[in-house]
Amino acid sequence: MDENCPHVVIIGSGLAGLAAAELLSTCKEKVRVTILEANNRVGGRIFTRRLQDNSPIELGAQWFHGKVGNPLYDIAAKSDIATRKSSYNDRFYTENETIAEQSVGDSANDYFSSILERIYDRQLDDVPEHIQNVGQFLDVELKKYLDDIQDNFARAVSAKVFRYRDREESHTSGCSTLHDVHLRDFGEYLELEGGDLAVIGGYDKVLQTIIDRIPKEVIRLNQMVVKIKSSDNNELNVECSDGNVYKADIVICTVSLGILKNQAKVLFQPNLPAKKLDVIDRLAFGVVNKVIFYYEKPFWPKNQFRRLVFLWNDEIDDKNCGCKLPLEDDELWLKHVSSAHIILPCPNALLFWFVGEDAIRVEKLSEKQLSSYLTRVLKKFIVDKTIQEPDIVIRTKWHEDPYVRGSYSYVNTNACGKDIDVLAEPILDYQGRPLILFAGEATDRSYYSTAHGAYLSGQREANRILDTLQLEKKIQS
Repeated sequence: MDENCPHVVIIGSGLAGLAAAELLSTCKEKVRVTILEANNRVGGRIFTRRLQDNSPIELGAQWFHGKVGNPLYDIAAKSDIATRKSSYNDRFYTENETIAEQSVGDSANDYFSSILERIYDRQLDDVPEHIQNVGQFLDVELKKYLDDIQDNFARAVSAKVFRYRDREESHTSGCSTLHDVHLRDFGEYLELEGGDLAVIGGYDKVLQTIIDRIPKEVIRLNQMVVKIKSSDNNELNVECSDGNVYKADIVICTVSLGILKNQAKVLFQPNLPAKKLDVIDRLAFGVVNKVIFYYEKPFWPKNQFRRLVFLWNDEIDDKNCGCKLPLEDDELWLKHVSSAHIILPCPNALLFWFVGEDAIRVEKLSEKQLSSYLTRVLKKFIVDKTIQEPDIVIRTKWHEDPYVRGSYSYVNTNACGKDIDVLAEPILDYQGRPLILFAGEATDRSYYSTAHGAYLSGQREANRILDTLQLEKKIQS
């Protein structure tokens, strides 16, 4: 390779960085590429752990969100990596250790989904201006549904299902509460056709397929970037914590929004434009964590349901609720545990989701404490004396992770969809050409928060570079 070829330095080896390197490497005779990864592994928020039986447990991204137009699904399909559409076959349990009437729960579930569809489709012309967030809108619409139910028991169960769905949607969006999410820009996010798919073969195999398309010498681990310096004459120097300095013609920055929030004001010299710093502050970066229980002998029957739903009593109810297992004061946060998923492709495992302050709390508790707390929840709802603590507890710590500082982005009430475009705008050199580019899920206005959004953003910036180089060649000729 000609050493005089333009040198592109990519910061971060998550899906955005890998996608950019993958595409640029198809022109490796014309472009030199280096990925600098702070961690000792590749993948970023794609992180698969293999159990002793080789079953994959996803600590990061859990699913493919859609098939049609999803490049990650296409990679899996072409590489014979098995996927399966996720089933949300719910079993509703009440605090009184009874199974709620399934038809009542299903009807409330379906109604909640229909309201979300209205928001996604932006059918909001008749919504009063003072309703600005998703939570407010849901409160109004769900109250209408509850007011029409005559049976007290059915109304109570429906209200509990709504609280459960509100919590689940918070997990999906990455927010502490749906009152934090911008109503009219919620529809910026586009859902791909095909539903959520579990990656039966493991996300790590998809990751490895992409890595195999990139020359080995491109990726450099344990290279924490501490400064990106640009000079008036377009010289770029990327400095790492170990003293290594990489000279670049173009930089693609793919670090998470969480890292930008923590480091943007010190990472770039000179500083980023004020409007970019402003949107970094405004856009939200949520914290979502998982706790996985693995049982050698599961207590639940095979293939009967995919999700255990816990219908807690009202928050204002007495904490003891007349149940056999009353919650202590330091356990009341457990009322936010809304469900446990039986996950594919590991049918012996239960997955619990936590968001916001609860997700941060989970990082500080020991695995022994988590085992005890969440087993109490299971026993509180399910009449089964055989329930024991799990054989293995796996817990994620995305908030503490120094290379991510959170989980994924969302458009909160202080921001709007246009802010995502500003975040994605490149820094131009004095000739108006891209000098420092930005990629990652938080820079994709249609697919933020997703793995395929990250991948597509990396391709977007690689194509921007290739277009620029082609333009330069035409000018030279």
